[in-house]
Amino acid sequence: MSNTPDNNGKSKIEFKVSITGPDGKVIEKTVTSFADIPAADKFDLSTRDGFLSDMDSFEKAVVEARDTAGEEITRAYLEEASKKATKREDRNGEDMTEIRKAGPEDLDAVAGIYEELFAFEKLHGSTSNWKAGVYPTRKTAETALAANDLYVLTKDGRVLASMRLNTYEPDEYQDVPWKIPAEEGKVLVIHTLCVSPSAKGQGLATKMLAFAEDFARKNHLPVSRIDTYAHNEPAKTLYRKNGYTIAGYARMLLAGLIDEDQVFLEKAL
Repeated sequence: MSNTPDNNGKSKIEFKVSITGPDGKVIEKTVTSFADIPAADKFDLSTRDGFLSDMDSFEKAVVEARDTAGEEITRAYLEEASKKATKREDRNGEDMTEIRKAGPEDLDAVAGIYEELFAFEKLHGSTSNWKAGVYPTRKTAETALAANDLYVLTKDGRVLASMRLNTYEPDEYQDVPWKIPAEEGKVLVIHTLCVSPSAKGQGLATKMLAFAEDFARKNHLPVSRIDTYAHNEPAKTLYRKNGYTIAGYARMLLAGLIDEDQVFLEKAL
């Protein structure tokens, strides 16, 4: 921290943060802010009230600057990861993505994608309306794995997306005015589709949807259904772009945990 005041007589706080990867690549950010805290030689050590007042101002300013520095280095790291993921290609220019049923060895990666999404949305705003520590969590992935319906997308051996595929329709589905008729148990439902923010823009969600629809056809399921937060515009745009139509809106207790307005979409296969 520098106590050299700016033109407004405030102290300058400067954090320099860096991350050095195993490849030697360094990502650096410097965050500068100004705050109303006294110079060191002006800090009140003579009275209890004076000390507490100056210390409170000092701690608040430093903590705020530290948190901002953490957010900036996180944003820079994710942006760099996204650039590398976008540029990464197989030597022969082939598509190296694979979608397969998940195994126990994938649990850490799937839970990591959830946490990565929460960190990304903390910086850029939430569209999913999912809640860190509530849903989805590692327990969400463990439950899906135990049910044998958890699928992951890998690229160059790295897990970048996950989803559940089954015929389970939540109770709220019974009141949705579906336009495509289907017998009970004859509908594919896509749950908890999540793509790593570091792989944003690579079309991985579209690949996941295509896989799900192919899975449905192979299992003689003529309809695919999915739901999402009613105000998740990126997700709604994605689904509609891939041929899904909105069947309706309703209030829903997502996974029995998050009370929210939900939109329900469907597609004939």
